[in-house]
Amino acid sequence: MRRFLTGALVLGLALVMGPAAGVSATDGPYGPGSPGLGDPYYPDYGNGGYDVHDYDLAVTYLPKTDQLWGVATLSVEATQGLSSFNLDLIGLTVRGVEVDGVTATWSRTEHELTIVPATPIPDGSAFTVQVRYDGVPITAYDPFAPDLQIGFMHTTDGAIVSGEPDVAAFWYPCNDHPRDRATYTFRVTVPDRYDVVANGLPVGVRGRAGWATHVWRASDPMAAYLATIDIGKWVIHSYETERGLPVIDAIDPSRRELVERVLVHQEEVLAFLEDTFGT
Repeated sequence: MRRFLTGALVLGLALVMGPAAGVSATDGPYGPGSPGLGDPYYPDYGNGGYDVHDYDLAVTYLPKTDQLWGVATLSVEATQGLSSFNLDLIGLTVRGVEVDGVTATWSRTEHELTIVPATPIPDGSAFTVQVRYDGVPITAYDPFAPDLQIGFMHTTDGAIVSGEPDVAAFWYPCNDHPRDRATYTFRVTVPDRYDVVANGLPVGVRGRAGWATHVWRASDPMAAYLATIDIGKWVIHSYETERGLPVIDAIDPSRRELVERVLVHQEEVLAFLEDTFGT
């Protein structure tokens, strides 16, 4: 996948190789998935040969050091016979890859994680991919507005993820193209004095020894760049519209005037949501 990166980021991302090469099948019905989806404007964006149906992202984040530990589990369907395939991932360190629970061979470039499963994957078959990774996520900058941060943005009390169209790979391995939409489960573990907001709806919070795991579920398929985890000390308001549409406001407590403004104009916000999304 081609990316817009500053010179400093490019220089800072070295070629990292995984374990020694494993078995691959390049003859007959199997071949490598393409490193792009053939988008007419950005032909190298995304990856070919498969369709991701669901992401389960288990992420632990320590705001004090900006360190992130992740386990991404992808439920995938092959759209061709695969001897290898690519995921998009930038800057983070891969610790291990499994396909259907079996250790896979992998290699890295600055944008691509190439995976060679222990046995080739037949066309049309369902399979799972699990990637263990960690590091400090890189914050990117908009190529058309160099002062505007995008992607995984570190804040004074946590982190915010936002941007488009290709920012997902800065914090989790994915097929980073809007054409491949999927559902998501987010399991975000942070020190228990922090809150977490993600896509979809909250499922629950589990606490243990000073940490809390916040679980959110997005059941409607969405593009990878829309996936967000927002970590901080939020003022949270949860309510429903008259037609039962759930609404969750998460606002920085230092912005008291914004909180008051949202509450004052809540009826207008609800009317907009009803007209835009309905139920």
